[in-house]
Amino acid sequence: MRSSRHSFLRRFVLLSMTGMTLGGTIANGSNLPSRTVESIVLDSTVDVKGTDPIQETEFFDDRPDHYQYSSLTDNVTHEETSSPLKWYSMITNIPRDWSSFVKNTFRSENIPTIAGVAGLTGILYLEDNRTYRDMDMYANKYPHLRTWNTGFVDLGDGRYEFGFIGVMAAYGFAASDSRTVRTASQMSEAILATGVVVQLLKHISGRESPIAATSQRGVIRPFPSISVYQHNQPRYYSFPSGHIATTAASLAVLNANFSDVEWMRPLSYLTLGAVGASLVSKGMHWYSDLPLGIALGYSFGSIAARPEIPELGADNRVGLKSYELSLAPEFSSGAAGLNISLHF
Repeated sequence: MRSSRHSFLRRFVLLSMTGMTLGGTIANGSNLPSRTVESIVLDSTVDVKGTDPIQETEFFDDRPDHYQYSSLTDNVTHEETSSPLKWYSMITNIPRDWSSFVKNTFRSENIPTIAGVAGLTGILYLEDNRTYRDMDMYANKYPHLRTWNTGFVDLGDGRYEFGFIGVMAAYGFAASDSRTVRTASQMSEAILATGVVVQLLKHISGRESPIAATSQRGVIRPFPSISVYQHNQPRYYSFPSGHIATTAASLAVLNANFSDVEWMRPLSYLTLGAVGASLVSKGMHWYSDLPLGIALGYSFGSIAARPEIPELGADNRVGLKSYELSLAPEFSSGAAGLNISLHF
């Protein structure tokens, strides 16, 4: 039994990593390196005709870098046509994010990705009862893990995310670190955009969480009334996972802005896997609630961090990486499973 559980945990980390890359493909693009700059300009709006070698200008809302220096020559004229970043941009950008997500996701070239998320969800759904019982048994056998589980679940709680964002923003303004300020703004935007979509899907699906399940995989009661949902949320809020979506959105923004930090990506994969396993262990979610949550969070995080990507059309998507979806059976001592990989 221990070998089976260990094998399952190993596969779950793989599946979590797969879900993150699936979300990245839906968002249409790979992480772009961000720039480290020296000062922050927020409120002034200027038209620049360059005469000096370097002049400080504001960013444009449809650019990946919210604060930047522009190198201008005497024969280059640049007229500003967009508004600079405001403190409320994280909110006003959200409708654009939703529109970009719809435009980028529902394209013919993304059918394999959508099928991969759906297929992975279906496979995990068939095993939900067994995997939840195994996780619960494992947690009862090692009680100290419950403390770890609680800590990882808290990472996906929006309250802790916004606390972290507040610290980042305060440090960024105090240290004139534009990259940190930009990251805090984009994280807020990604979490809010993701949260609305996740809550809508929860109210549509109405699936029981493991802790409140009245059947082996949780009863699905679509479209519960708002009052019924609010008074007994564990009976309706399971699919998809908001905690894992919030975690994926935050990590996507961090990876996009700090792509030069080598340990950021592997740590993100491990964190995502730990949060997902902890949510199941505590009975808040089934494993099949996670793939869609990861894909949604990572997609909205990528859109918020790279606002130029959503506008790419069929004729100018130059440089975006192609992908290859592969499925293969996997067998180990006492367990069998399906290895699903998406390679960029």
